[in-house]
Amino acid sequence: MKWFITGPARFPVARNEKRMPISDARRADLKAHEAMARKSAKRKALPHAADDEPIRAGDPVAMQRIVTRIEELAVSIDRMKAANAIIRRMEKDLSSEEDMVAAVAATLAFLPKPQPEESD
Repeated sequence: MKWFITGPARFPVARNEKRMPISDARRADLKAHEAMARKSAKRKALPHAADDEPIRAGDPVAMQRIVTRIEELAVSIDRMKAANAIIRRMEKDLSSEEDMVAAVAATLAFLPKPQPEESD
């Protein structure tokens, strides 16, 4: 059937087009409120921040956490330097990429990984 025989559809398109942005805005407001509530609850539960968050000035063990992070980064840098040395050496020998990955994994498995220090 053609529409000019039966007449145009009388769906409330214009009214729904007005309602959709309103419902989207309300949904966004709810999500923002939930995110802020979670953030507030987390700050109250962990006033000195979790381990994966930035170190706050008010943290009583801030200096210890800073020193620990610096030590972890130093060990990580040493591991990367060792991996780069292995890769450069094997590139000169024209080794395959799989061999390089295996050599790096085998060598770095024996290097000590940074261990988190236990705080009292």
